[in-house]
Amino acid sequence: MPKGYTSWNKGMTMSVDHCKKLSESHKGQVPSELHMKKFMKNCAGWNKGKKLSESHKKKLLPILKRNSILCKGLKRSEETKRKLSKAAIRAWSDPIIKEKTVRAVLKALQLKPNKSELKLFNILQELQPNNWQFVGDGKIIIEGFCPDFINVNGKKLIIELNGDYWHKNTQEKDKRKIEVYKSKGFKTLTVWEKELQNINEVKNRILKFSEVK
Repeated sequence: MPKGYTSWNKGMTMSVDHCKKLSESHKGQVPSELHMKKFMKNCAGWNKGKKLSESHKKKLLPILKRNSILCKGLKRSEETKRKLSKAAIRAWSDPIIKEKTVRAVLKALQLKPNKSELKLFNILQELQPNNWQFVGDGKIIIEGFCPDFINVNGKKLIIELNGDYWHKNTQEKDKRKIEVYKSKGFKTLTVWEKELQNINEVKNRILKFSEVK
């Protein structure tokens, strides 16, 4: 490719017919990894800070889907994989990036209290009205962890409700989560889903826990 080829037509406007012909000529072609790297490098930052309208977003959606299909199956070298892995680890180690990522995922999921969480929330409301808030939908993120219930009456208390199925093999993660809360000055009470079968016992544990200063 001649030097300066990519900029010889800068500023020129192509006709609709020309665009269609270019589109047809590229139809079915799978871009190489090198081509995609150059494309992303040239595109990076051109629209930084710009806000897209809803109509623009709708127009972009099919294009993004098509590009996703085109890129599917592209093989990355081991070196590229290592670089991507290191970049992801560096990004995840940043508490700000981690919090933004978790918050964005939870917001996209539009989480709502499940039956067990509603049951525990009703117990909390009965025992201590307006002292607790459900924040398991991402309202509060503490170093990448999202607590289930938090005291909103001046005490740094957290209640985690562990599902019997989902938390049966997450002991290490749950332990690390409580340690993170503790480092921020929070005390944590863990209630298991199966324990909700004995409401009186759960109530006694909550009352005792709430007395913690």
